[in-house]
Amino acid sequence: MDGEATNNPSNSKSLHERMEALLKEHRYEEALEVSQEEERRFPNSVITWGNRGSILWYLKRYQEALAACEHALTLSPNHTGAWINKGMALVALKRYEEALAAYEHAIMLDPLAASAWGKKADTLRLLRRYDEALMAAEQAQSLAPTFAIAWLDKGNALAGLKRDEEALSAYEQAVALDPRDARTWDAKGFALISLKRYEEAVAAFDQATALDLQDPRIWKSKGYALAEQKRYEEALSAYDQALALDPSDSSTWQSRSYVLRKWRGYKALWAAIRHVLSSRNRKERS
Repeated sequence: MDGEATNNPSNSKSLHERMEALLKEHRYEEALEVSQEEERRFPNSVITWGNRGSILWYLKRYQEALAACEHALTLSPNHTGAWINKGMALVALKRYEEALAAYEHAIMLDPLAASAWGKKADTLRLLRRYDEALMAAEQAQSLAPTFAIAWLDKGNALAGLKRDEEALSAYEQAVALDPRDARTWDAKGFALISLKRYEEAVAAFDQATALDLQDPRIWKSKGYALAEQKRYEEALSAYDQALALDPSDSSTWQSRSYVLRKWRGYKALWAAIRHVLSSRNRKERS
């Protein structure tokens, strides 16, 4: 989660370092326990509550994360990172207008905060205000030209504007800057689908799934790109992976059902062709 406080007081440094190590290993429940210890020792520190909000966000306990961020802001109303974290919690709760207001407040406090501009861009995209999203993403990019997420946000805004070639170019720049981010490979795959470059899209989704096996949306997108190439059996396998991760997604079930019908028809067609060819060969031999 962005906007986490740094420069901790020396007497809380060891707690912060323990939390950081646990977060890097995705051991969020243990990190929360350390955060609770920090809260007991430093209850009036904005850093304490910022750390707590971040961990709760990672745990997808977004309402609690929001409450922690709001408490941090009562302690330090002009803390830019706390406003950014509040925006992230609000986005997760799908309260996009409020999130946008939080990011704009962060930018008012620090107009050079590239992450605030980037998150503003992404929120504007979610609100389908693509022109404004593009302007915000370009501002983030100008402040941090080697910030891969700024290029991702720019690509997303361009994709929303149906400027697919430019979006692909932005995603490729993001991949060059940070090839370990599954989100960027996924976005690149979407852009390639829009351009009907399905084989390249599958390659991008392969990269994404290699980095993140747990995102059902990537497997679903890969299934679509495979189906467009009539690689139905592989498409079914991708959809099955998506459904194993999110069995409640009705659109994935519908896509799988459609591909299954196509695959059965495709198999039947090839069986008929083989039968005709076999009959013709027998006649020719006789």
